[in-house]
Amino acid sequence: MDNSSIVLEASLRQGSEHPFLPEQAASFTLAMRNTTDEKVKVYSIALNEYTPLLNVLNSDGQLIGEFSPQIMVKRLLHVAIEKPGPVKSIELDSGADETTWVNLWNYAPPLEPGQYAFEFMHRLQADTDRVLSNRVPFQIVAAQVKDVALGYESSHRNTSVMAWLAAPEGNRDEPVLLARLSTGGDHRVTKQGATSYGCIPSATSVAVGQIPPDREHDDTGWIAVMPEGQAELIRHDMTNELWRSGLIPMNITDSKLINRYPDRGHAVLLATGQSEGKSVLAGVIVNVEQEGDYQPWSVPLLASPDDAVCCFGTEGPISLLFVSRDGENTNLSRLDVEQDGRVVVPEKIIHTTSLKVLSVAVDMRPGQTAMFLVLTADRDNHDHLSLIRIPLSEGPQVPELQPVAGWPATEDGDKRVPLEADRVFLELAPDGVAWLALIDEKGDFYGGTLTNRYHPVKRLRESSGTRLLYPHVGALFGGTTVSCFLESGLLFHTGGRGGL
Repeated sequence: MDNSSIVLEASLRQGSEHPFLPEQAASFTLAMRNTTDEKVKVYSIALNEYTPLLNVLNSDGQLIGEFSPQIMVKRLLHVAIEKPGPVKSIELDSGADETTWVNLWNYAPPLEPGQYAFEFMHRLQADTDRVLSNRVPFQIVAAQVKDVALGYESSHRNTSVMAWLAAPEGNRDEPVLLARLSTGGDHRVTKQGATSYGCIPSATSVAVGQIPPDREHDDTGWIAVMPEGQAELIRHDMTNELWRSGLIPMNITDSKLINRYPDRGHAVLLATGQSEGKSVLAGVIVNVEQEGDYQPWSVPLLASPDDAVCCFGTEGPISLLFVSRDGENTNLSRLDVEQDGRVVVPEKIIHTTSLKVLSVAVDMRPGQTAMFLVLTADRDNHDHLSLIRIPLSEGPQVPELQPVAGWPATEDGDKRVPLEADRVFLELAPDGVAWLALIDEKGDFYGGTLTNRYHPVKRLRESSGTRLLYPHVGALFGGTTVSCFLESGLLFHTGGRGGL
């Protein structure tokens, strides 16, 4: 067969926004067309394990990566194809074509900002040379990450779901909402996305819903974004948009969404803010069957919280923990409400501490006692930490401060001086081990476990003059990853299935 009679064509996938932002799906359509007057039998571009080959080139036209379907299978499923299956052929009528599409980040880690090109090669039959497609230039532009929300597809934590706001260079006031789904057991590897939901002008806060332990999941979930005083919810299937609520007036200012709000099939969006000069908890129930007619509600709070988390089941009250500064002290208060805003247990201060609160989290693992987790530190000895546990049915359990091995520090002669943490993320892994990700006062990135006998905290990346942002922990059933964003908007990962 004359190879010239079969034409390969690559193009940006229809609907793809370009230029791409860091981590945004670099999706391309692959087409194979029969230009002869006769039917031909050729190897499929969609059904085989070793063909086609995807090529990525830099701005100078130099090949920087060549990827086969086998590489994608190994990356996404963590298995190698030891024995290839039979080659699958298709018959193409005269003028007919076969098409498929690919997301490059299923084959390789996302690329840094820059100019690139994409092409693919395909073997048509066993005795023919590979045919090369046209070359498609593409660009990735740097972006400023403004807010990040991390959650999981269910309480089983097979995959992570992360959403964030990214403002491209030159357009900082119009952030784009992105979301990615990890592959099973490995937060580092992209299975889907990052999917763009378009520009959300004036958006300042993003959050993802969380399915409670007693509810089955079906690959769908909720993402919420909050332009000032308004909320918009997106129902997605593995980050693919299914439905949008449109903007919902929440009647609050200085708003901040509470991440991992209840996903009970319908969303129970929760946020803190100000209403008529008073601090409030605001909420609204959103369902895909609704066509407007939303009923936002608000409940007064004792103080303006610095942080808030929630704990819940498939039905019944939602328990919330608020962290609020009060002079030199910090108050932890609890409030229980129904999803429609009716107060079940009025807000009450349950603990006051002079320690610095670094981070809060929730333990909602299946079969475990539900509780709030509050990580505190001595204000002078920054490496002395205490993890307060607050079971829903009991009072706070406050252990003594303990030094954390590997905590960032500088040397002053013979004296080790612990550094203060600028931003800390706390997460409990499925096995119950507490993990930390943090940026210290010098801007360096650290991570590890709170318990020294597992994976002690260590420096994972120096700032080297660039900003490292939004440290976080993806604690999946298959492994734990400590990650952060780079100043360019790209993710930096460590750990994963092999640990740190």
